[in-house]
Amino acid sequence: MTRLLIVILCAITLLLPQTAFAKSNIDKARDYAKIEKTSEARQLLNQAILDDPLDADVHYEAGLVYSQLGMTSDFDLAMKNACKLKPSYCPKVAEPYYNMGFNLLEQRNDTYAASRAFEMAFAYAPSRKPSAVSRIYNHYLVVANYHVSKQDYSSVFNAVADGMKFGQSSKDFETVILQVLRENKGNKHFDDYRERAIKLLGEEVVSKDFPPKSWKVVHTEEHIGIGWDDNDSKKYHVLFNYPNAYNQKQTIKCTGKFKVWRGSVLKWVEYDKERIFIIDNPNVKGNPGVEIQEGERLIYIAEEFK
Repeated sequence: MTRLLIVILCAITLLLPQTAFAKSNIDKARDYAKIEKTSEARQLLNQAILDDPLDADVHYEAGLVYSQLGMTSDFDLAMKNACKLKPSYCPKVAEPYYNMGFNLLEQRNDTYAASRAFEMAFAYAPSRKPSAVSRIYNHYLVVANYHVSKQDYSSVFNAVADGMKFGQSSKDFETVILQVLRENKGNKHFDDYRERAIKLLGEEVVSKDFPPKSWKVVHTEEHIGIGWDDNDSKKYHVLFNYPNAYNQKQTIKCTGKFKVWRGSVLKWVEYDKERIFIIDNPNVKGNPGVEIQEGERLIYIAEEFK
């Protein structure tokens, strides 16, 4: 009789849900995590999931402890399974990812890992939690302004990009980026910064204060020709008052024919009426070599791209 009773009790035990056993192991694992007994805690968590693999709450609670232990891959898998077993859990699953992201940002300044955490949170809860979005936005705005104060401009763009990706666009971010452009106008990095600003704010916003480069006239002068010969006589050379410069555009307009010394072919080349040259050789210096037929009128225009 006793033996039969034992068999019945064992059968009942096997038929009972294993959730209680699983949650007991999770509680023990949580205690181990507090005293940094990582190996023991993980073993209990794994066992808890094996005890009741179809309970979403078991996966979720185990996932929280995995996160506490810094076991990101185990945490991800547990949360994925919790959401899969019970889709209504997905918004709940997003919460620990938000918390992880803020911890990584505010305590460790690990923007890369934080970005991943926020991406996971948004994947589980696409509607995005307004309070979390506002907090993300405020954090990245503070970070962006900090980098401006340190003149770490590349980091400013990264912070604003993250803030707009995970938070929201705003006039505040626009102000920060335009400040970077103002502080770097004329700097060798300006063109790169302007392109990055356009990607974040759009062409219209950036061009309002910082229009794109264009050819601008920097010098004009006129001359009347005194003739030319084929012997490169200096007495016929037009003496311009503005030197050649790299990336300069020169337009020569003449009422008749004129000659220009072309260094690339080492000879005088004859042109009629008008010719435009782009100085694309940084080694070109001095005045352009030009001769005009006697009595002809020449207009010289120099433009620079700025």
